[in-house]
Amino acid sequence: RHAAMTEVIKGTRRPDGTYRKDVVRKAGYVPEDEQEKYHDKFKVQGPKGVPGADTSEAATVKQPLTKSAKKNAARKAKK
Repeated sequence: RHAAMTEVIKGTRRPDGTYRKDVVRKAGYVPEDEQEKYHDKFKVQGPKGVPGADTSEAATVKQPLTKSAKKNAARKAKK
């Protein structure tokens, strides 16, 4: 009656005398409440910086201050 790739859980009789129907499931089906919770692998790792950014020593070398940056720094120090 059912296809070969299914699993049939036989019906049972309730205490009040009524009958529960047979449950037909596809082979390998796991009910939603029994499934393992999804874990996002990127959230578990934590922040690692900007994706694709160069993290070598050469990328972190400070650039010399421009003329306007020096002027702004002098103003900030004056306050």
